[in-house]
Amino acid sequence: MSIAFLTGANGFVGQHLSRLLIEEGWEVHALLRDGSDRGILEQMPIQAHSGDLTDSESVLAAMPEACDVVFHVAASTNLWTPNNALQTQVNVAGTRHVIEAARSKGARRLVHTSTVAVFGFVHGRIDETTERNDSGDWINYIRTKTEAERLALVANNDDLEVVVVNPAHVMGPLDRHNWVRLFQMVAEQRLPGIPPGSGSFV
Repeated sequence: MSIAFLTGANGFVGQHLSRLLIEEGWEVHALLRDGSDRGILEQMPIQAHSGDLTDSESVLAAMPEACDVVFHVAASTNLWTPNNALQTQVNVAGTRHVIEAARSKGARRLVHTSTVAVFGFVHGRIDETTERNDSGDWINYIRTKTEAERLALVANNDDLEVVVVNPAHVMGPLDRHNWVRLFQMVAEQRLPGIPPGSGSFV
């Protein structure tokens, strides 16, 4: 049986990933903060481990030996400036802690969830060769995700294979905080204004 270790398993993407892994027969371990909402995870056969990304020892203790894949999904998406320091700890130091633990525990592969925002505004198609050019962005989320992705890519070597994914907007079932709010406002006719749809940003 393949073994997976997840951060952010109780988030929107993490819940779907957890379910898919279990359906495919994986043994799933998840790092969860004490007191965090575990929601649908309580209905899944997941081995939960208490810990926090900002605490390297707890990440190391939670990760099983020689797991097949470490899925680093957790991140702070905060856009409120007073929380920037904590966001940097979660996104940058937290990623470093996951990488260090993966190396220490002999993980085979690390899948790091980044964001399309690290590319900045790009005209045309984005692929693996596109330059990341938003490390100087004023938004701390983008700065920290850019640095976290850099750490992940540098960690790629013969001992630890690193894969980086750069999702754009993510939507679907179980969304309680993101796009679903907009859809609910439209459905309830509470959206103040809707553009005519004649513009194009392609």
